[in-house]
Amino acid sequence: MHRLYLCYCYQLGILPKKQQPRINRPELERIWKDTERILAEHAFVHDHKFPSVQAIEDYRKGLSQQIETLAVQRAEIAKQMRRKDAPPELADHRAVLTCKIAELRKEDKIAEGAIKRIQRTRESNRIDRENQEQHTNHTRRRDRSRQR
Repeated sequence: MHRLYLCYCYQLGILPKKQQPRINRPELERIWKDTERILAEHAFVHDHKFPSVQAIEDYRKGLSQQIETLAVQRAEIAKQMRRKDAPPELADHRAVLTCKIAELRKEDKIAEGAIKRIQRTRESNRIDRENQEQHTNHTRRRDRSRQR
C-alpha cells in the first residue's frame, strides 16, 4: 500500500522525478586551488627554463642555502634587538628578512611540487606505455589466431 502511495505521489509530481544537481562548494574550491598550484608550477618551470629535474633539485639546494643564511642573519638581529640600546631600524630589517625567507620558502614549495608532478607524470606515462604494449601484443596474438 505504501509503495502504491509513493507511485501516485511520483506521478502527481509531489515527489521529485530527478534529483537537481547540487554544486559542491568545497569540491570546487579544492579543484580551483589545485588549478592555481598547477599553474604556478608550470609558470615556475617555464620562467626558469629548467632542462631537467636535476636542475630543479640543484636550484632547490641553492634556495635552502639562501634560506639558512637569511635565517642566521635574522637570528643575529633578534639577538641584537634584546639589548636595551638596540636601534629601532633592526625591527624593520628583521621584518624584511622574514618576508624574503617566506618568499624563498614559497618558491621552494612550488619547486618541490613541480618535481613531484614531473615524477608522477613520468610514472604514469611509463604505465601507459606498458599497458599499450600489452594491448598491442594481445591484439597481435588474437589476429594471428584468427588468421589460422
